[in-house]
Amino acid sequence: MPDSPSRLIVLEAVVAERERQEKVYGVQNHANNFWNVLTTKHMGDISRRIQEQDDNKLFIELVQTAAVLFAWAEAMHLNNKKKWSNYER
Repeated sequence: MPDSPSRLIVLEAVVAERERQEKVYGVQNHANNFWNVLTTKHMGDISRRIQEQDDNKLFIELVQTAAVLFAWAEAMHLNNKKKWSNYER
């Protein structure tokens, strides 16, 4: 099981990045095709950071990408509140 403080630190970083993104770009409510293109671009950025062997930049990119995926899930939830009112795996 991952170290709980590490999980909390990463989750806080993702939430902070999500809030930063919303301040910069506003509420994002796009079609799935747009989100797919955006996250694919971010995955390319992650690949580049891996090749650069810069763990600090890689961590930042991972947090940014997680925040974009979070925003995508938020947009889907906003558009389908009834469908996902009680999330179950």
